[in-house]
Amino acid sequence: MIIVLMCGDMIHLNAFSYTATFGTFGFVLVHLLTCIIAPVELWRAGELSLGKLLAGALGAGLMAFVMIGSIVPVPSYPMSLLPYLFGAYLTLGVLWYGIVAVRFPHALSGIELDLEK
Repeated sequence: MIIVLMCGDMIHLNAFSYTATFGTFGFVLVHLLTCIIAPVELWRAGELSLGKLLAGALGAGLMAFVMIGSIVPVPSYPMSLLPYLFGAYLTLGVLWYGIVAVRFPHALSGIELDLEK
């Protein structure tokens, strides 16, 4: 993607900035979800303590702050489009997963087996 942007009439630093920002949304989202899921899994395993719960809540709060901070206040164009493009990209991924789960359920079990190795 960055090569396509750089081949166009775009400053190379801007092309890198757009793709890096788009990728950063993915990292922040994964950290947010990890901070939410980790206390749940620790509770299921019977290993949740107050400190671990507070660490998860603090991490989730900070990641949510970062995600909201990328939308409010609205950044200048074209950076203002990136959170919504990321949301659309995520939606397409969820839809693709749903299609694969319905049409090729055996494929998902194969992926699960590969992850467990």
